[in-house]
Amino acid sequence: MNDSLLSIEKLSVEFKTELGSVKALKEVSFDVPYSSITAVVGESGSGKSVTSNAIMRLLPDSAQTSGKIILRPQDREPIAINSLDERDPLMQELRGGLVSMVFQEPMTALSPVHRIGDQVAEAVLCHRKVSTEVALAETAAMLERVGLTDVESKMRMFPFEFSGGMRQRVIIAMALICNPQLLICDEPTTALDVTIQAEILVLIKSLQRKLNNSVLFITHDLGVVAQIADRVVVMYDGQVMETGTVRQVLKSPQHPYTLHLLSSMPGINSLVEQESSSADWAEGAPMGPGTILGDAGEGRQVREFSK
Repeated sequence: MNDSLLSIEKLSVEFKTELGSVKALKEVSFDVPYSSITAVVGESGSGKSVTSNAIMRLLPDSAQTSGKIILRPQDREPIAINSLDERDPLMQELRGGLVSMVFQEPMTALSPVHRIGDQVAEAVLCHRKVSTEVALAETAAMLERVGLTDVESKMRMFPFEFSGGMRQRVIIAMALICNPQLLICDEPTTALDVTIQAEILVLIKSLQRKLNNSVLFITHDLGVVAQIADRVVVMYDGQVMETGTVRQVLKSPQHPYTLHLLSSMPGINSLVEQESSSADWAEGAPMGPGTILGDAGEGRQVREFSK
């Protein structure tokens, strides 16, 4: 039995443009284990968001894909996500039901003309046959769970009346209210100030532990990786450079690109030690099957390079 909720196997994505083809992903392979937080880190243009959009089937029609994206929900057969027809009823269950996504800018994910309570409740009504009253009651409970107070009043408010941090909490509530097995967070704290960013990271990590789901966390910030993740996938130019536990990769990086990223954060090792003292590191968790990566031992994989 494979103990990974999500497996990405040799995923390639190419976009056709007027100026020619752009290869955004090149045989990307990695796993997201059950009940864990896996971070994908890399600079802008490395392919992080293309990967997350491919999982959600949100790529434009111009995208040509190959490879496999396999989701293994508990108590049911595996789903080949990239083989599903867009009209398949399973697609609606997949998006928002089995897999949900938290985007970078909450104002683009929220309707400015609908009340907060109605928007979150709509996610329940789309995926379950319940009354509006039940959906609103579950909405109130979830908004409290993500740290909002006086929720009955806030449910009647509009997004523009909320701060950036409060809007992101609403988006997290909307993403989690149908109890997805995989939560994808695409740079969810980038638009927030440092204090609110820290609060959102603590919230995501706390909820993951309580709900026992899996999180795929997209970021460019290794400091965020050290604070929140169990495992890390390092990407560059549409390829996976290195994978392993956070402690393995950040304490003893094997690939020059990872070393380059770490060189810009001289205090990262102390942060890793601080986080490791209060976290259970997923030593030896399974890796993806990518043939382009070499086995570095202890559950790690590193792209081959010339020394």
